[in-house]
Order: sequence, then C-alpha cells, then structure tokens
Amino acid sequence: MTSMLYDAGFHIEILNFHQQTVSENGIHAAKIATFVLCEFDGRRAWSMAMDGDGTSSSIRAVIGAANMLHG
Repeated sequence: MTSMLYDAGFHIEILNFHQQTVSENGIHAAKIATFVLCEFDGRRAWSMAMDGDGTSSSIRAVIGAANMLHG
C-alpha cells in the first residue's frame, strides 16, 4: 500500500498503527477500527477508519492520512 502511494508521489511514512475490533448492536467484531499516525515532510497526522475487514480498514485509514497531509 505505502509503496503504491510512494510511486504516485505521496511519500508517507507510517509511524504508528493500531487496530481494534468494535462490536455493533451486540454483535462481536462487527467492524474493525484502524488508527494510523503518518508523517510527510515533517508534518504528522492521525487518521482513523472503520470497515468490516481489517485490510480495507487499514487502506482507508492510510488514504485518509494521505489526504490530510497532502491536501
């Protein structure tokens, strides 16, 4: 994922990564929340995303950070 961003000109470094399952309406692990701390050009931003799949949640969180840092 980060190599794809790097190749596209978004040189982002992931400094911290955490995932947590979130229950919804009593259903355990209904969603996965991903939190990432990313850095670009000396600036840092936290981003968070939720999805039913850990990989999708991670991708969404990193894209969110890229949008904040490059926006």
